[in-house]
Amino acid sequence: SGDAKIISAMRATLHDERDAGFDGLRQDWLWALTDRFVLKFGGEFRPEHAAYDYAAVRTQRTVIADTVANLALPVGAVLSTSGSQLGLYVAPRVRPVRWLVAEVGARLDRTSWSGDRSFSPRANVMASVTKSTTLRLAAGRYVQPQQVYALQVQDGVADFGAEDVAEHRVISVEQRFGLVAIAKVE
Repeated sequence: SGDAKIISAMRATLHDERDAGFDGLRQDWLWALTDRFVLKFGGEFRPEHAAYDYAAVRTQRTVIADTVANLALPVGAVLSTSGSQLGLYVAPRVRPVRWLVAEVGARLDRTSWSGDRSFSPRANVMASVTKSTTLRLAAGRYVQPQQVYALQVQDGVADFGAEDVAEHRVISVEQRFGLVAIAKVE
């Protein structure tokens, strides 16, 4: 038949030089307006760069139409990229009554090398049900862009992928036993 089957492992010649770096500035603020209202806010800025010089030829032995053949599979990339990540957040926290704390916030992120822009809302509520039992509820969206140094040139990838997104929803009950033991179920 004309189907190809691998009958031995690959052999390869390889040249792989990479260089990457970043700087960063981060600032977090906490402003207690009253004993029942606190405002958290801040941001970060990270300029980054990466350079890739990659060349490989993989030799793969296969069977094609009843004939053993060695296929040369070249993969290469010479590129450099730079850009920045910028993130800003705000999260007001309020305690309307002694046993309840709520925080609703949001984060804005921009990654220039991939073109990602994201908005991530988040909310947390903590209720002290008794002196030793706490109930927590949380929901939020969290994003993680592909880092400038994580391009998979060895697989023939030359463009950055979309950011990873996770949606979190958590219910947690925490029970304290005396001063030293805590049990938590989420």
